[in-house]
Amino acid sequence: GALPESLLESELFGHEKGAFTGAVQKRAGKFEAADAGTIFLDEVDSMSLPLQVKLLRVLQSGEYTPVGSNKTKVCDVRIVAATHQNLKKLVAEGKFREDLYYRLNIVPIFLPSLRDRKEDIPLLVNHFLNQFSNGKKPAISKAAQRLLQSYDYPGNVRELENAIRRAVILSKGKDIEIDDLPQELRGMSLSMQNEPSFDLPFHQAKADLVEAFEREYLIKLLAKHKGVISQAAREAGLNRKNFRAKMEKWEIDSDDFR
Repeated sequence: GALPESLLESELFGHEKGAFTGAVQKRAGKFEAADAGTIFLDEVDSMSLPLQVKLLRVLQSGEYTPVGSNKTKVCDVRIVAATHQNLKKLVAEGKFREDLYYRLNIVPIFLPSLRDRKEDIPLLVNHFLNQFSNGKKPAISKAAQRLLQSYDYPGNVRELENAIRRAVILSKGKDIEIDDLPQELRGMSLSMQNEPSFDLPFHQAKADLVEAFEREYLIKLLAKHKGVISQAAREAGLNRKNFRAKMEKWEIDSDDFR
């Protein structure tokens, strides 16, 4: 969660011994540590208006005052700030200082959300697998890959990161399956998962939808018949051998439904 205001100010500007409860010794802040370098401020929109004033002072004059001190310090830093909010809107609402906005908005870089850059998902998944795997990196089943690729990620990259962290833990060194993914992904309806992709040729888009239906159909039947393959195959109008072959194709285990 977000740091309390006094701690955030101390984190940025440092504090003197005894400046607040728990301040048992003098401590330098991030601006002092970053002198002659660059400091990155994430979620800059979450700063209170009083703290925004102090940040503006650093930008204008390079000066700041540590918490509990009456001495001004000077620093020379480059500030890179990030936000997922519309700062212009916050300025209009009086929640973000206009002068600070224009001080920060020198070279704006707009990063699209993950749902608009789905081609990045496989690269990010591989990165997070490397990050969270101890030892052998687990593989991801094709069905789980499709689900990861189709989800919209309202929580953006952090949601994908958390999904992979969870999957690595639950898979216990085995391949990652759909059941290892969070409920938000697993609980998507068939229509949400598999809206036709208009970026693909007709036959490919149609084939993707048919495959997604096939998997969902098998799962529903197996759940209905509590994993009894012969009963599920009979209702599907398939012989047991063909039904089992489709299960193997989609890496579906009948034991999961018993």
